[in-house]
Amino acid sequence: MDFVRSAHRKASYLDQQGLGSLLLKLQTRIHGFLMQEHDLRLFSPALSRSLTFDLTYLLIRQRAWHNAPILSELSIDFLCSEFQIPRHLGTQLVENSLDLLHSYTPIEIDWTAEKYEEEFLEHLFVCSTLATNDEELADDIGFGRNLIELLRTAVRLDQDAETAGLFQFAPELASKLYRIMSRIFIEQEACPWILDLYRLKNILQREPYTKKKTLTPEYLNRLFNILLCCNWQGNDAKTIAGSGIGEHLSSDLGTLSRCGLVYEESRRRPLPSLIRLSAKGLELTRAAFAFAACAVRHPALKGLPAIYQAAVLERLLSHPSEDRMTWMKNQTPLLTPEALRLLIEILKQQQKDETLLEVFENLLHNHAHAWIRAEICEALPLADKPDVSQNLLRPLASQDPSPMVRQAARAALKRQARMASKV
Repeated sequence: MDFVRSAHRKASYLDQQGLGSLLLKLQTRIHGFLMQEHDLRLFSPALSRSLTFDLTYLLIRQRAWHNAPILSELSIDFLCSEFQIPRHLGTQLVENSLDLLHSYTPIEIDWTAEKYEEEFLEHLFVCSTLATNDEELADDIGFGRNLIELLRTAVRLDQDAETAGLFQFAPELASKLYRIMSRIFIEQEACPWILDLYRLKNILQREPYTKKKTLTPEYLNRLFNILLCCNWQGNDAKTIAGSGIGEHLSSDLGTLSRCGLVYEESRRRPLPSLIRLSAKGLELTRAAFAFAACAVRHPALKGLPAIYQAAVLERLLSHPSEDRMTWMKNQTPLLTPEALRLLIEILKQQQKDETLLEVFENLLHNHAHAWIRAEICEALPLADKPDVSQNLLRPLASQDPSPMVRQAARAALKRQARMASKV
C-alpha cells in the first residue's frame, strides 16, 4: 500500500468537511488520552500521531453511523489489530471519542440500534462494490484488513466454509452481511442498476443533515430519475420538470448539487441554465444508461463521455455476437482512449487476438489520434501473433510523428524481444 498517497487522501477528505473545531477537539481528546497511559513505552511519538490521525478519519468518515453499536466494536478491533495496543485501551479510546461525537450526531427518533446496524453493514457492502482493490476499500471505509476479511467471508458463505477449511472472522456479522448481499442481489434481478441506487443512498447518508427515515425507495428513485433526465448533455430545469418529477425539483436539485452529483451551467440570455451531471453523477448513472442504450441493435457511441462509452461496450461484450463484433470494429474510431483501453482488456480476456488486430489496423488506417496510437502500442505485442504485432509496431517506432507514440512502440518491441527470448 502507498501510505503517503493514502494519508494524503484521508487528510484531503478531513479538510473538505469543514469541521475544524470538531476535528481539533477530537484529536486533542485522543492524543491527550494516549499521553495519560501509564505505560508510555507502548507509544512512540510517531505511533501516537498515526493512531490519532487514523481513528479521527475513521470516526469522521463513518459519522452517519455513530449510533450503531457495531461501529464501536469494529473500531476497537481496528486499533488492536493495526496498532497492536491492548484491547482495554482501544475500548477506552473509542468510547471516549464517541462520547464527544454523540453530541454532534444525536440518535434519530424511532431509529433502533438494529436498524443502524443493518444500514451500516449495507453501507460497508456497497463500499466494497465500488472499490477496485483492498487498498482503495481500506481508504474509503477507514478500517483495516479484519473488516475486509469479514466482507470476503460473507461473500463465500454460499460455500461450505468448514469443508473448505476457511477461516471465518466474526461469523455472526458475516451471516448478517450475507443476508444483506443476498437481498440486494435478488433486487438486482428486477433492476440491474439497483446497486447504483444503494450507492446514491450511501452518498446521501454521508451528508450530515440527512435523516435516515427520508431515504425511502421512492425518494431514491425520484432523485435517480432526475439524474437520468439531466443526461450527459445537460437539461434545463423546465425540461426536467416536464418529465413528471417537478413537485420537489428545486429542493431535490439542491440536494444533488450539495452531494456533488450535478452542477448548474449558465448560458447566454434568454437561454435558461443547464443542469449537468458531474463526473460523480456520470459514474453513478453509467449502468442505467448502458442498459437503455443497448436496448437498440446498434447504440450510438459518437460524442458520448468516455465513461458512458465504456459502459456500453462492457454491456455489449458481455453478450457478444458476430453482428455486434462487426459493428464494434467499425465504431472504434469514435472511441475515447479510456473506452478503447476497456475494449482491449475485454478482448484480451476473451482471447480474441484476431479481432483485436483488426481493431488496431482499422484505427491506424483511419489515422487515429496519438493517444489512441499509444494505447495500441501499450496493448502489444500479442503472444499468439508476434509477426503481425511486429509489423504494426515497427512503422510506429520509426516513422510516427509523435514522440510519445514512438517511445511506446519501442517499449512494446523490447517487450516482444523479451517474450521471444523466454520461448
